[in-house]
Amino acid sequence: MIYFNIIIPTFYYDNGFVNILKSLPKLKKNILINIYDNTQNNRIYNKYLTYKNKNILLNIKYYKNRPVKAAAINWNLGITDQIKHLKEKAKFIKKNINYMIILHQDEYFCKDFFIKLTSLIKNNNYPDVISCSTVLIKKKKILNKIHTTAKQRKFFFDFNFYYILKRNFIGPTSSIITKFKLNPILFNTFFYWLVDVEYYIKIYLSSKKWIFTDEIFVYSDQLNKHSLTSSLKERISSLNRLEIKFIKKKFNLNNKFLFLNLFDIFIWVSIRIYNKIKICFTYKKFFK
Repeated sequence: MIYFNIIIPTFYYDNGFVNILKSLPKLKKNILINIYDNTQNNRIYNKYLTYKNKNILLNIKYYKNRPVKAAAINWNLGITDQIKHLKEKAKFIKKNINYMIILHQDEYFCKDFFIKLTSLIKNNNYPDVISCSTVLIKKKKILNKIHTTAKQRKFFFDFNFYYILKRNFIGPTSSIITKFKLNPILFNTFFYWLVDVEYYIKIYLSSKKWIFTDEIFVYSDQLNKHSLTSSLKERISSLNRLEIKFIKKKFNLNNKFLFLNLFDIFIWVSIRIYNKIKICFTYKKFFK
């Protein structure tokens, strides 16, 4: 059986947390939900109890961080903690295939996500990574948009993955489903702005088989005022320069994406226009 281990790091955004719980399939033993709560009040915990008591999400667990941890440290805690639990169940690992999703509190799944995901995994011979699409939800519906399509992500992946240093064409960590490894890839806790990009590069270098799909997608709620992006604001530009420099040196990436740099604005503006048109013509697919 295929098991999906969903790691949910939370930080005050209880509305987003409820959207996640609503989007999860009910009464499924192979959906393992693990909440790592970084809030100092009980708002997330109370929402968790409501769903726990309804007994419709069979494998849901809650962990309260005391003291509060930095974002990337909390994400790593979720990964290492779940690896530890799996290692304690040697027979379980041998009998089943395990995948992991790090689902941020402002993102949630589309309808029938896990039914379609299971089919994709089986039909593609159990890939290491599944990259799904992301639909950005804005305050005004007319501003909703697709981040990148499967064909666009595959093009950059095949042509020059390191263009990701210029533009994160993959999307949020919630949009990739990775096969569990007993020696897991972790986030660099010294990073802030490009913490996900550096994580993707390490996955790219260690995972052979990727598939890209538009059949499933996650919604990314842009109304969250407690996001990492919101907390960084004015520091983003300086952090971006510093962290790019570090990544280039660490992975020896100088001049890896010069060609794409020359056409960067044209490429990215074209993608944005195309994806805006695409969502207008396929709106019902994403918002049923």
